[in-house]
Parts: sequence; C-alpha cells; structure tokens
Amino acid sequence: MKEHLRYPHCSKPYQRIGYTAFGQGGEIAVQICATVTLIGGCCAYILIAAQSLARFLYLETGTDVVEYRSCVAIMAVVFLLVLIFGAGKESLIVAIIATVLSIIFTIIIFCGIIMTGKPDNFQPYHVSSSGASWNWLGISKLA
Repeated sequence: MKEHLRYPHCSKPYQRIGYTAFGQGGEIAVQICATVTLIGGCCAYILIAAQSLARFLYLETGTDVVEYRSCVAIMAVVFLLVLIFGAGKESLIVAIIATVLSIIFTIIIFCGIIMTGKPDNFQPYHVSSSGASWNWLGISKLA
C-alpha cells in the first residue's frame, strides 16, 4: 500500500494523537495546551518587539516621547494587521515583505555593531587559569 494512502494528511496531528489516546477529552486538552502555548509565544514576541521599538525611539529621539506601553499597543496593532491581511492569497506577499524587512534590519543592526565598536573604557574580563576547567561545572578545585 502506498504511504500517502496509509497515512492521510492531518491538519492537526497533536489533536489527533490526543483523540486516539484519550478520546475527545484528550483532543480538547491538547487543543487547550497548544492554544495557551501559542498565545504565550505571541505575547512574548509582541513584548520583545515593543521593547526594541521603545529602545530604538529613545536612542533616535533622546527622549521618552513614546512610552513602552504605547509601543506594546503599536506592535499589537501592527501584528494584528499582518494577521488579518496575511491570511489567504496575500500570505505570499506578507511573507516576502517580512523576509525583506528581516534582511534589511539585520544589515542595519550589523552595521550599527561595526560602527559602534569598543567603548573607550573597555576592560577585558580576566579569567584565572587555576581551576577554570572545573568552574564551568560549578565545582571548585579542592586544595
């Protein structure tokens, strides 16, 4: 028997496993866990993006013109718009725009790192060689 006929396409494999193992209660439990995990990841992503936006605006303007809370709202609206307009036929366009912007921002960040260089008061961190092989394990060398 051909493999693609033996194992048909399943759009929700984890929910299918939950249903197979524990019935409808298992399917619902897996769906709840997957949803909570994805919501947590999305919230963390929005907070990180908002923090980056707030820091960027602070460095560019020199003042706290836009607060962190406002940046969270701005990023939430931006991601919501991408979500709404990124569904369906337009998803290829959204993916291309996201990829191009990621490349541009990576280049900008890399150029900023190169142009910034080391600060004038840079002091290298000194690591003692005695017992260094044991310190990474959290074990101090016995005398």
